[in-house]
Amino acid sequence: MRGPQLRRLPALARLHEWLVQGNLYGSIVRQEAVSMVPPLFLDVQPHQVVLDMCAAPGSKTSQLLEALHTSSSDGGVPGALPPGCVIANDADLARCNMLTHQLKRSASPALVVINHDAARLPAPRNVASGQQLRFDRVLADVPCTGDGTLRKAPDLWRKWHVHMGIGIHNLQVSIARRGAALLQTGGRMVYSTCSMNPLEDEAVVAALLRASEGALRLVDTTGQLPELRRSPGMSTWLVMDKSGVRELDAGLVGSARTLARSMFPPSSEEADAMHLYRCMRFLPHHGDTGGFFVAVIEKVSDWPPPPAHTAAHPSSEPKADAGAAEDGDGEDEPAGGGDVQQPTPQEQHRPDGAGSSRQRTAQRTAIDPVNAVTDDWILNTLQSFYGFGPNFPLRGTLYMRMGDFDTLDGAAATGAQAPKPKRLYAVSPGAASLLASDEKRRLKVMSAGVKLFEKGHDAVSKATCPYRITQEGLHWVLPHLGKQLARVNVNQLARLVRRRVLFFETPRNGGDSAGAAGAPMMDADSITALLALTQGCVVLVPLLGSSSEAEADDLAVVAWKGAISVAVMVNKQESPILQARLDKFLDPGELDRQKAEAAAHKSKGTQQHVADEPVLAAD
Repeated sequence: MRGPQLRRLPALARLHEWLVQGNLYGSIVRQEAVSMVPPLFLDVQPHQVVLDMCAAPGSKTSQLLEALHTSSSDGGVPGALPPGCVIANDADLARCNMLTHQLKRSASPALVVINHDAARLPAPRNVASGQQLRFDRVLADVPCTGDGTLRKAPDLWRKWHVHMGIGIHNLQVSIARRGAALLQTGGRMVYSTCSMNPLEDEAVVAALLRASEGALRLVDTTGQLPELRRSPGMSTWLVMDKSGVRELDAGLVGSARTLARSMFPPSSEEADAMHLYRCMRFLPHHGDTGGFFVAVIEKVSDWPPPPAHTAAHPSSEPKADAGAAEDGDGEDEPAGGGDVQQPTPQEQHRPDGAGSSRQRTAQRTAIDPVNAVTDDWILNTLQSFYGFGPNFPLRGTLYMRMGDFDTLDGAAATGAQAPKPKRLYAVSPGAASLLASDEKRRLKVMSAGVKLFEKGHDAVSKATCPYRITQEGLHWVLPHLGKQLARVNVNQLARLVRRRVLFFETPRNGGDSAGAAGAPMMDADSITALLALTQGCVVLVPLLGSSSEAEADDLAVVAWKGAISVAVMVNKQESPILQARLDKFLDPGELDRQKAEAAAHKSKGTQQHVADEPVLAAD
C-alpha cells in the first residue's frame, strides 16, 4: 500500500504517522524485499572498504553500513569505530544530495558520499607510494530499464518495448568494467539490476567475464541463502530492436552503432566455461515481490593490461572512455574544476520510475576538501571539557570541511581567537585512510562520517567549550565521556523531552510553567546531578532500574545546561519517537500526569524563556 493510500484512510492515519516518524528518526528504512537481496551476497566484513557505485537513493547503502557495523569484531568495546568504510557514489548531483540526506539517519562514521560518473570513477593514488586504492567489495546496482518492477509500476506496461535494453547496455558494461577494475584481487563484486532483460543482465556479465581474460569468475552461491527461491541465469537469448529479431552480423554491428557484439549470447562452449547458470534471477512469483537479477563475481587475478592496438571495429564492443580504462585513475578533472558538467550516460538513463530517462546539464560545483582536524587548541579543549577516554583518540578521528569556518571568529592565526570550523565530523579508520590517500583531491566528497560537534556563539560556549555534541553523533561519544554526563530519573528525562525546557532552580519571576509558585520542575536527585556539571553541553542518560545499561544509553539525550534551567537539544522532528520510547518506562499514572501537564502548558500558549540564558536552536 502506497503513502497516499495510507493518508486517505482514517483507520491507518496513525500507522502512516508512525512510519513517517520512524523514517525521520532513522529506525525504519522502507524498501522492497527483493531489492534487499544484492547486499546480502557481498558478505561484508567490518575491516573492508566497500564501494556502492550507483547508490541513490541509499537503501542498499544502509544495508552495507548495517553489515559493516553488525559484524564488527571490535572486541565488544562500546562506541568503537568500525575499521572499514562504505563509499557511496552517484553521478547525479541532485540524487547525491538526496543520498546524503537519507544516509544521515544512519549516523555512521564509516560512510563517505561522493559524486562521480560510475563508469569513470577516479581511484585515489597515494603520491608517495604510487599505490591506487582498491576495494574489497563492490556493489554495482546499475541503472536499468526497470522492467522487473512491473507489478508496482503498472505504467511500464504502456512504455515497455523490446528495444529498451539496447540503449543502456553499453553504459552497464562500462560501469561493471570500472567496478571490476577497482576491485581488489580476492575481492567480491555483485552486479544487479531490477530488469529481466538478458541484454542488461547475462549479456553484461558475459561481456565483463570475456574482457577480464580469466581475472574474474562467477561465484557458485547455491550454499548462500539456500531457502531463497531463485532461477539460474540464461545462456542464450534473442536480441531484438524496433525492426525485430537480429542476428550477429559484423556489418550491421559496425555500422548501426546501436548494436554491440556483447549484446549477443556467447557460444554454448563459452557459456559453459563462464558458468552463466550461476547468475540468479529472482522472479515475482518466487517471493511475491518484483523481479531482480543478481550475479556474484570474484576477482581471482589482476585485470589484464589494455590492448596495444585499437580493434578493427571500434563500435563492436562497448567503448570505455579514457577515464574508465581498467588500470587508469579515472576522471582526470580535479574535484572542483570545470565550468559545465555535460550529462553523463548515467544521468541520461537513470530511471526515477522504470523505463524513464532524464537529460540535464548541471553546473559543476566546487567542493571544498575534507581534512583532518589538527588544531591543538580544538583537540585539547574538547578533551578537557568532555574528558574523553583513551579509546577515543580525537586526533585522526575528527575531520572538518575546508571553507566551513566561522566568519564570526577573529582573524588571529592561532589559539582560542582563531577562526574555527563550524562542524566537526568523526570518521572511521577506513574512511580516514581513503581521505588521506586522495592527495590530489580527485574525489568530490559530498559527505564524510557523522557530525559529532557543532560550534556555538553564546557567552557560555566562548567561556567553556565552543563545541556541543550533536544528537546524531551521541552514540559514538557516549561510552567515552568522562565529564558532562548525568544519569537522571527516567520520569524527569521524559518530562524534559516533552516540555523542551525544565528548571532546576527557581526562576527569577518566582514561578514555573506548571503553576506551582517557587517550585523547581526537577526532582532533588536530578538537580544534584545537574549541579555537578559545568554550564554548557551536557548528556542526560535515563535511570531505567533493571534494564540494561545499553538500553539506557540508547535513550540518552543531548541537552544544554544554563544557569537555572536545562533545555533539550533534540530535533523537534525526532522528539516524538524518542518521547514514545521513554514513555514506555513510565507508569500509567505518571504518564497521564505528564500529558495533562503538557496539555495545560500548551493551552496557555506561553513559552519558557529565561532572560539571562541563550536561546538555542536544536541541531
